[in-house]
Amino acid sequence: MATILVVVIAILGVNIYNGRIPYNYKLYTDAEPWIYESYWENNKVRGAYYKNPDYNPDEDSWGSEDYQDKTSPKTRTVIITDEEAFNEIFKEGDLDVDYSKEMLILHIFMDVYHPSCYKITKVTLDKEQVLRIHYKYKDYFAPPGATMPGQNCFLVKMKKTDVSAVEFVEQR
Repeated sequence: MATILVVVIAILGVNIYNGRIPYNYKLYTDAEPWIYESYWENNKVRGAYYKNPDYNPDEDSWGSEDYQDKTSPKTRTVIITDEEAFNEIFKEGDLDVDYSKEMLILHIFMDVYHPSCYKITKVTLDKEQVLRIHYKYKDYFAPPGATMPGQNCFLVKMKKTDVSAVEFVEQR
């Protein structure tokens, strides 16, 4: 009887944990159009392909229209806690943020899929105040429709939290 009770409590505990949303987060996978082109240009990521500004099809028949970035950081993560920081990155839009209670986290990375193929699986904060946002593909298998590696992003809106750093952790 005690074993059954322990199993029931364990199952209920897992369901209660899975049913709540830690830090009251919301994932925006369609934030790319909200970002200024100049911000994208100044925050490239390694591995992504970009248009070659020196390419001229009339003069360079062997040149490449695209180039792969091999020097920028692998990812870029920005914690946005006020409207001034938001306005430096984003165009005017429909995103309503109460900066006294909420913050945004922008994560830019190289990818071959659309960000809507992902979901957040867990958000944790350790004793060093490092926030870890775990994410994975929505489906077990890689989603269809892969493209040339490009610059991609997630935007997470969540309860304002005192953090020293944010790490995005991909789960397989």
